[in-house]
Amino acid sequence: MHQNSSIPFRLGIRAHDLGRFSAVELARRVRAEGMDCVQLALGKAIEGMEMQVETLNAEMASEIRAAFDNYEVRIEVLGCYI
Repeated sequence: MHQNSSIPFRLGIRAHDLGRFSAVELARRVRAEGMDCVQLALGKAIEGMEMQVETLNAEMASEIRAAFDNYEVRIEVLGCYI
């Protein structure tokens, strides 16, 4: 198999394995564990997030992304179990 050295290796975690916190606190904890990226199941990982179709909106998504961007943690997989 040919390896492309321009593709960085990133280490990730299922965010909810760390617990359920605000987006900012969760992102901080992910980075503190040395992780670069997450699988983010919103209802399992973000405190106060009750997963219903009407809950999801652009403002909420922007706030969560900004929190993770601030800690340089990529959301690689978004799991929205509704």
